[in-house]
Amino acid sequence: MNSIEIDCCYEDEDLLVVSKPHNLPSQSVEGSFKPNLYDFLKEQHPELYLHHRLDAATAGLILFSKSKRINKSLSEMFKNHEVKRTYQAIVHNYKNLNLEKKFTVENYLKTFKDGKFKKSAPTNNKEKGKHALTHFELLDSNNEYALVQCRPETGRLHQIRVHLKGLFLPVVGDFLYSKRKWNTSLKLHASEISFEHPILKKEILIKSAPEWNLESLSEKG
Repeated sequence: MNSIEIDCCYEDEDLLVVSKPHNLPSQSVEGSFKPNLYDFLKEQHPELYLHHRLDAATAGLILFSKSKRINKSLSEMFKNHEVKRTYQAIVHNYKNLNLEKKFTVENYLKTFKDGKFKKSAPTNNKEKGKHALTHFELLDSNNEYALVQCRPETGRLHQIRVHLKGLFLPVVGDFLYSKRKWNTSLKLHASEISFEHPILKKEILIKSAPEWNLESLSEKG
C-alpha cells in the first residue's frame, strides 16, 4: 500500500481529514484483501478511528479522529447531523430536463442485495426503509450534463446516487444505478466538510476540489 497517494487536507492533535481517491474502499471488507484507506493511514497513525465512510467509487473528504478523548463528542456530532458534508456530482441529463436552481429529495430507502452488490432503493414502507433527505443546487449545465451540489441531511447507502437516479439524473460513471455503460470513473466527490471542533471550540471548514469539471468531461461511453 506504499504506492497510494493520499492528500492530507487538515490535521491537528485530535483530528485528521484526508481526500480519498476514487475506487479505494474506506475500510476493509470481509473476505477482501484489497488495499483500503483506513489500513493505509493506520500505518502512519496507530491510534485512528473512523466515524463515517465514502463508497469505494466516491472520492473526497473523510474525517478521522486520532484520540479517544474526542471520539464520544465526534460520534454524537455525526449522530445529531452536526457534521455538514457537501458533494459535487456531474449528472447525465439524458431526458434534457429543465432543471430548477434548487431542489430537494426526501423519501425512505431500503437496502437489498443485487448479486454481489448491496444497493438501495426507494420504498413506501416506512418500517422497511430509513428516512433520507438530500438538498441539491444546480451549479452549471450544458446540453447533456449538469454539475450539481449535493447536501445530504442523512447518510443512507448510496443516498445521493439513488436520489439523483430517481430524478432521471444518474451520476456520470455510475455502473450500479445507470443503464449506460460508462468508460469513466464515478463523478461524485465529497468536496466540503464543516463542524465545530469539539476540543478547540471553533468552526472548521475543509474543502477539496474534484479532479474533474463540466468542461473537461469527455464521455465516449
